Amino acid sequence: MTLVERLRRLSEDAQIQRALKDGKTIAQIVAECGVTVARVQKQRVVLRAILGDNRRKYAAKCQRIKQALGDRAEWFSPQDWMCEPIIINGGRTKDGQFCGTGLSVEQHQRLTVANYLDLRKLLGELVVPVVQGWTIYDYWRCLEMYRDAGVDLSSCERVGVGSVCRRQGSNDAVRIMQSIASETGNNLHGYGFKKDGYANCHQYMKSGDSFAWSYCGRRRPDPTHVHYLQSAKFVPEHKGKVGYADDCAQCPDYALQWRFELLEQLAVLNKPAQLELTGLKLAHRWSTDTLRVPK
Repeated sequence: MTLVERLRRLSEDAQIQRALKDGKTIAQIVAECGVTVARVQKQRVVLRAILGDNRRKYAAKCQRIKQALGDRAEWFSPQDWMCEPIIINGGRTKDGQFCGTGLSVEQHQRLTVANYLDLRKLLGELVVPVVQGWTIYDYWRCLEMYRDAGVDLSSCERVGVGSVCRRQGSNDAVRIMQSIASETGNNLHGYGFKKDGYANCHQYMKSGDSFAWSYCGRRRPDPTHVHYLQSAKFVPEHKGKVGYADDCAQCPDYALQWRFELLEQLAVLNKPAQLELTGLKLAHRWSTDTLRVPK
């Protein structure tokens, strides 16, 4: 893209943002500015991040959750900006279609750090910092952004690492986690890690969360579970009824068994870890010293 084209695009983006501030609809902006719907949607996302409306709403939601759950709600992630190429450039994956933000990795990082600083004013230590990037050099730049903002990540109880989950089984992911841990200590939280990711990076992590159990439960349900045996596959009159799912995608017993097996694997490696299962309404925390299958 030439300089002239870049300047013209920036001018159009500014025009779109002004129209959004004036309360115009997407259809009106498309007609007036001669741009695509996807372009307007991208600028709406950027504008919301800049204005901070979502931050205040998010902080209020976190406070309601904390009030309802008490000590079970230990911390909250900020509204960080993922830096994977498909998030920036757009495209399609098994998870769906992404329109892309059209911003740079550095812009995503600055928005992530700014969001954390704003939420920290509203939530205090309930919110944890997240380091974002794509290449290892990007992550170093994000670490420096936090340092410049006066945030000592090594003193934080937990530091999230973003944009790693899709490549956690690779050497790149291991190098990224190792490099960040050399600056922050082994206080990292891995988002969306699978068993291979924990096996490769557990020594740098304090905790992690995962939805991999749900994917496994959908593809390979446990045929001994009562809800499966009484599902519409075997009892047609149960079709559409609650409690008779023909897979284990939302089955707490399946999730906890998956967690138990992973913690056993980590115990063999002599590295205790916390693991939270995304998708469960109740949080269960076991140390690797007291591993047991729930009744």
